Amino acid sequence: MASRRTGELDIIANSRGGKTNRASVKSNTKQYEEYDSEYEDYTVDIGDIYEEERREKKKNRLKKKKKKRRKIALLIAEIFAIAILSFALVMLIMPNSKAWFLSTPVGKFFIGIFVSEEDMDNIIDKEFNRGDVEINSGLDTSAMKEYYNIALFGLDSRSGEMEGGVNSDCIIIVSINEKTGDVKMCSVYRDSWVRVARKDGSWEYARVNGAYCFGGAQEAVKTLNSNFDLNISDYVSIDFSGLANIIDMLGGIDITITEDERYWLNQYLGETRIVTGIDSPLVYNSGNVHLNGIQTVAFCRIRKVSFIDEDGVVYNNDFGRTARQRRVIMKLVDLAKNAGLSQVLDMANEVLQSDFLYTSIPYDDIIDLIPTLLNFKIAGSIGYPFTYDTPERLYLADGTKLDYPVVITGLSYNNYKLHSFLFNNDKYKPSDTVKQIDATLESMLGYEEKRLEGDESIVLK
Repeated sequence: MASRRTGELDIIANSRGGKTNRASVKSNTKQYEEYDSEYEDYTVDIGDIYEEERREKKKNRLKKKKKKRRKIALLIAEIFAIAILSFALVMLIMPNSKAWFLSTPVGKFFIGIFVSEEDMDNIIDKEFNRGDVEINSGLDTSAMKEYYNIALFGLDSRSGEMEGGVNSDCIIIVSINEKTGDVKMCSVYRDSWVRVARKDGSWEYARVNGAYCFGGAQEAVKTLNSNFDLNISDYVSIDFSGLANIIDMLGGIDITITEDERYWLNQYLGETRIVTGIDSPLVYNSGNVHLNGIQTVAFCRIRKVSFIDEDGVVYNNDFGRTARQRRVIMKLVDLAKNAGLSQVLDMANEVLQSDFLYTSIPYDDIIDLIPTLLNFKIAGSIGYPFTYDTPERLYLADGTKLDYPVVITGLSYNNYKLHSFLFNNDKYKPSDTVKQIDATLESMLGYEEKRLEGDESIVLK
């Protein structure tokens, strides 16, 4: 670069002096061109340098951003993994974890995915009026305020008649303590003679299982409330095939049966298969057996042989049949509690979209009840009435013949025992409505009050 500059100065100097040596100029020009060519070979445009530096800085910035994003992604993945492991740990060690999870907003969201309100449209009784369930005037309901009372009807449905027109062979009052989760069940013997509501607003005295036939669930609930001083506001009805399907979804039940029960189970199984359209083999063994859904339904229908409960109490006739039903329900509760979360949700999805279930409970309340049902524990089960008579034949004053009615010997007293069992209420006083029904039954059937030993001093007035 210095030589090039020197050549230029020599040419300028010679020009200023007025003396121009052409040979010198030619020689210097040639030298300049050589140096210029050499200069071009060894120099770099400064703009290229800036561009290269800019690209390098950008590349470094991208590397830093990418590294930062990778760290954030790894952190999120670690947090997610910890959350999953923590959730799995809770589900493994926490008692009733399925119920806990399904009671959370996330759990209810999952239930909503499996069972939408539209899916349940066919099982909700939109005609049922929760405000017209015949709660007796003057009844003190303070002892029942912490309880949610539901009527469970098992229907002798041959053609899917869920809304009425069939007898309710199974009537169970289910009382849920909303604070403790304890559940108590009381079977009402289907042949109990009571005051029954009719659809036209009238009342007549008849067997309690006829109320569903006369007026559907609305009148059946009214009948239970008016006779037993209850505040039932909802019901669930299920037919034979529905019960069989639920049992099969839970894998069947293990239960102990006698040889007599095995014989009658198979007798009922033939008709039950025809009614439900569900096939099943016979039961060939007694003792500890595993029953599928339809076999269990047949077992629940047995009434001609005694049933010995696990506590050693012997129940005969219809009382044995209702005791079998309560025993099966308790086993189903245990199976549901031990079922996997996906199995519970699948079962809820199938049951709540079925045509074998009908209920007055609204969609939102059902979603809230699912975790409660998985968390509850059976705190007791019993049959109603507590004192009764079962004459083979009874003639009324007008000549009407009753075959094997269950006569409640003292409605007020038996209601006292019922409220003491369901609600731990030893201060129950019968309403005027119950007192009137009690007096009419005593006069009509000719039976007086009977009490269990030790209850002689109880005052009901």
